[in-house]
Amino acid sequence: MAPAFRICLRATRRLMNFQVAAVYLLSKDGILERRAIDGIDKRGRPIGPDWYTDEAYKPGEGFTASVILPSGDTAYGQPAWSTDLEREALNPKGRVLYRRKLGILQSAISVPLNGLQQSYGALEVVNKLRHDKSIDPNPQITQEDINWVSIIALVIASTITGIRSRHESFVLGEISQVLAKTYEDQYLAQPGAIYERILRLIVGPLLPFQAAVLRILNAAGVLEVMAKVGDNVDWTRWKDVPITKGSWLAGIVYEEQRYAVVPNIEEEKGKFANLDWVRANGIKSCGCFPLTSEGKLVGTLSVYTGHVHRFSARGIGLLGSLTSSLAFFAVKARIASELKAVRAELESQQQAIVRAAHQAAYNESTQRFLHQNRSVLVNTLGWLDRLRSAASDAGRKRIISVTRGWINTQIRRVDRQFDAEGTKYSRTNLNQLVRDAIRYFSLQSRGKPIEVVPRLSLLPDIRVNEVEVQDVIYNLLSNATRAVEESRRGRGRIIVSTGLARLAGIEYIQLVVRDNGVGIKVKDAKQIYDKRFSTYKAKGGRGLGLFIAKGIVERYDGRIEFQSKVGRGSRFTVRLPKERLLA
Repeated sequence: MAPAFRICLRATRRLMNFQVAAVYLLSKDGILERRAIDGIDKRGRPIGPDWYTDEAYKPGEGFTASVILPSGDTAYGQPAWSTDLEREALNPKGRVLYRRKLGILQSAISVPLNGLQQSYGALEVVNKLRHDKSIDPNPQITQEDINWVSIIALVIASTITGIRSRHESFVLGEISQVLAKTYEDQYLAQPGAIYERILRLIVGPLLPFQAAVLRILNAAGVLEVMAKVGDNVDWTRWKDVPITKGSWLAGIVYEEQRYAVVPNIEEEKGKFANLDWVRANGIKSCGCFPLTSEGKLVGTLSVYTGHVHRFSARGIGLLGSLTSSLAFFAVKARIASELKAVRAELESQQQAIVRAAHQAAYNESTQRFLHQNRSVLVNTLGWLDRLRSAASDAGRKRIISVTRGWINTQIRRVDRQFDAEGTKYSRTNLNQLVRDAIRYFSLQSRGKPIEVVPRLSLLPDIRVNEVEVQDVIYNLLSNATRAVEESRRGRGRIIVSTGLARLAGIEYIQLVVRDNGVGIKVKDAKQIYDKRFSTYKAKGGRGLGLFIAKGIVERYDGRIEFQSKVGRGSRFTVRLPKERLLA
C-alpha cells in the first residue's frame, strides 16, 4: 500500500503546492503511525521513506493526532489547520526533526481519513510554498485548500475501505478453507488446534483486532475458554474465569444471545473480569458475539482492540459470519466427541461380550492356553520321535534348536496371557509373524508330503497384540495342515500370502491361507465359527480355534471369510483395516 500512498502524496503536494505530504494510519494498538511521506527538504532534495521511520503519535497527541479524536456525537474527527505551526502543540522529537529537515515549521493542514463509522488515520500537508518553491513566510490557508485536502483524504479513505473489504473477504476465505478440512476425523478429534488457527487469522495483520478469545459451552452450561490468541499480547494477568448466564460481558451475551460491543472499556469496566489484563495490554475496546446453532448458544467469541474502536455495521457483519462458521464447527466437534465416547463404550461392551463368551465354560486365558498348547505338546512329542530316528547329528541339532525356540515362544505366550502386560499393543510386522509360524509348521510337516509356501508382499509395520495375531495365524495353519493330512494326497500344498487390498474404499492388510485339503462340507459351512464345533472331534479337536480367531479379527474391526470346495481345498482370508493398525 505504501507505494500507492507515495504516488498519491506526490500528486497532492504538487497540486496543493506544499513542501511535505504524509499519510498516518492507526495501528492495532491505537497508535497513529506514519505509513508514507513525500516532499523536499530545505535544500530541495527529496525526502525518502527511510527518514524518521518511527514517527508515531498517541491519539490526541499534538497537532497531527488531534484530528482523529471523535468530535461531538460522531465517531469522526475534524480537520485542523495552522499558519503558525511553531506555536502548535507538537511532539518534541518531531518538532526538532521536522525543523531540522524542512528548515522551518510554518503552516499545515491535517484532515482525518474517515472510513466506515471511524477514522483510519490522517492526511497532512506541511509548509505552503510560493511559486518559486520557497516557503511562504505569510501563508494563507483558505477554505478551498481545506476542501481540496479533505477531498483527497476521502479518496484515500475510500481506497482503504476497499482494500480492507478485500482483506476481510480473504480472511473469510482462509477460514473457510480451514473449516473445509474438518470433515476429517483427525481435525475433529483436536478442535483446539482448529480454533487457534482461526483466531490467528482474526488477529492477523489484515483485521483491526489485537486479541481474540473463544469460549465454548460445556455440559454443565458454563462457558469455558477453548482458545485465546493475541498480537503482541501478554497473557500473564489473564484468568480463565468460568462464565455463567448474566456474568460479565460474555455472560450477558450468553443470556441475551445477541452481540454486545463496548467501544470504551473504561466506561463499562464492571462488565470485565480481566480488567488487570485489559489495562496491562492497553486494550481499549471489546466486542462479544454469540455462537449459535438452531437457536441454541454454543459459545462466544470476544475480540479486543488497542484503540477506541467503533464497530461498524460491516465489521459486525464480518464477525457474524465468522461466528456462524465457528458454531458449525463447534457442533461438529461436540458430536464427534460424543460419538467417540459412544464408540469407546460399544467397544468396551463388545470386549465384555467376547470375554463372557470365552468364559462360558472356563476362563478365557485358560481356555486359549489349553487349546493352543495341547496341539503344541502333541507336536513336540512328534518332534521328539523324529529326533530319536534322525539319521544324522546335524538333523538332530536342527530339530532340537527349532524345538527349543518354539517352546520358549510358547512360554512367553503363556506369560503374556496371564500378565496384564499382555494386553498392550506393540509394533511388529505381519510378515515376520507369518515367517515364524511357517518355520514351525514346515518342521512339523517334515517327512510328510506337505509343502508350506510363503508368498509375502511388502507390508508396513503395525501396532497389534502380537499374541492375538499369532493365534489367528497358528489356528489357520493348523486347520490347513489337518485338512491336507486328511485328504491323503500324494502331495499336499499350503500357500500363505500377505498383501494390501482395497474394498469399498477401505484399505486392508490381508492374510490368505489356501490349502488343497479335503475342503468343508456344505452342511458344516454355517457352523465352522461356532464355539465347540469341530469336524475333528474324534481326533481330539476342541472346536475353539476358528471361534477364537474370528473374535480376535473382529476386535480389530476386521473380517475373516472362506471359500471351500469338497475334495479341492479351502481358502481362508483375513482382512484387517490398515488405518486401525497404523494408529
